[in-house]
Amino acid sequence: MATRRHHRKSRGGCVACKKKHIKCDERRPQCLNCFKRSISCTYIDAPSPSYPSSTYPSPIEDSQEPQPSSSSKRARVYSAEDLELLHHYCAKANASVSQSIGLSAERGLFELPKLAFESDYVLHAIIGLAALHRAHLEGETGQISDCDFTALAADHVNAALPSYRSALQNITESNCASLLMFASLLSLYVFASSNNGLNPFQKNTQSAKHGSGLSLVSWLGLIVGGMTAIRPWYWHILHNTEYGPCLQTQLWTIQKKPESPLQIHRDGILAGLERLWSEDRRLLSPGSDINSQHPWQRKLSPEQRTKLSTILEALRKAYLWITFVSPGSTDPADPGLDPNEPSAHENQQNKLSNYQSALPMFITMDPELTTYKGSRVQASPIELSAILQFLHSLDGEFEQLLHDKHPYALVILAYYSVLLKQKDVWWIRGVGDDMFAWISEELADEHNIELFGEDLTNWINWPRSVFVHEFDSRVDAGNIEVDLSL
Repeated sequence: MATRRHHRKSRGGCVACKKKHIKCDERRPQCLNCFKRSISCTYIDAPSPSYPSSTYPSPIEDSQEPQPSSSSKRARVYSAEDLELLHHYCAKANASVSQSIGLSAERGLFELPKLAFESDYVLHAIIGLAALHRAHLEGETGQISDCDFTALAADHVNAALPSYRSALQNITESNCASLLMFASLLSLYVFASSNNGLNPFQKNTQSAKHGSGLSLVSWLGLIVGGMTAIRPWYWHILHNTEYGPCLQTQLWTIQKKPESPLQIHRDGILAGLERLWSEDRRLLSPGSDINSQHPWQRKLSPEQRTKLSTILEALRKAYLWITFVSPGSTDPADPGLDPNEPSAHENQQNKLSNYQSALPMFITMDPELTTYKGSRVQASPIELSAILQFLHSLDGEFEQLLHDKHPYALVILAYYSVLLKQKDVWWIRGVGDDMFAWISEELADEHNIELFGEDLTNWINWPRSVFVHEFDSRVDAGNIEVDLSL
């Protein structure tokens, strides 16, 4: 009779093996069972002296001043699926992501992974965006994967937020670049998630199912809060570094003015919005308690009025960077242009070429960002940067107005959604429509009508005309590109 082989008893197995009541070989950082199943491998107790706890140096060895993210960075073991998504990001998604936040494809491919290995929240953001990019590609090709990439993306972003918030409490010269990159990547994630079942603009969507469950204002709060905290570090630390282009300071420092009749007309529409808060159009009902129901029933302070005007000015500047004409449009600034003639398309190609040649920082252009698709020109990097930089110009005071669903703040956001509607890149498709629909619903609230004595949705008639494709060619047909094929 064979003698039963004795084995070393141990209580040091990983959490996953203990849960399944199977023997764990206690390999670190990942046991064989977890490796085969491509899942995270976590040990609760201290590692056995027989095994090294990690191939990484300890946080204390890295710096005499431990960074907030160090301990959390070592806690998670990334699965084979995570590594596959990291490869997908480098091979497929890097160019569009990097150029969207202001880096060239080559610079982004080098700098972002480097920061990711220094700060776990950046790595989570990259993998999360890669997962959403995979979900986007599957949606376009009709492929079905065993993996729920949308849920995986939410998992990574949720895992990143605690260490990101912690790092914001202790911004240093060594981590401000990581924080800037994460805030930028988080902006892309918020937009991209709108197309993949995690819609922050709608109620009762899959967002709760996947664990994000954050509203639009909550997402903006994360982005705005981070940018507000990082902003003091912009000029004297980041401006002259390899991350300087991400700040896109030329978007705001260059005194760009409207030139064509269409630009001038549209800028006049935007400038006219300032009358909303300068005239204070609210009409309180007799006997109503102005401090009840909605915080914004109270009079705006001079500081709040100034803030709204500052944000509106930033939006006007963003509009000026998104102006070139799509093929097939009838732009009064281009008299006699016949879209059916071969020379018309060549003329538009020349315009696009001249536009790109004025952007020396973008040496390598991603074809997805610059080629024609259907009846419109896809977004250039400088345009996407203008869209994101407006978002990053917001601050906590404006965020509070959005949190209170103040109509004036919502109106500004409605005009911002028009910019999102025009650009054709994977992470932004459909976002403008969802944002505008959400704002329209909020402005149509009966209490707003009672308080202001009018239908507040009249304030957004111009954006609405863009979204329903019923607009006056004198206003939009040239410089605002609307895809009529939708």
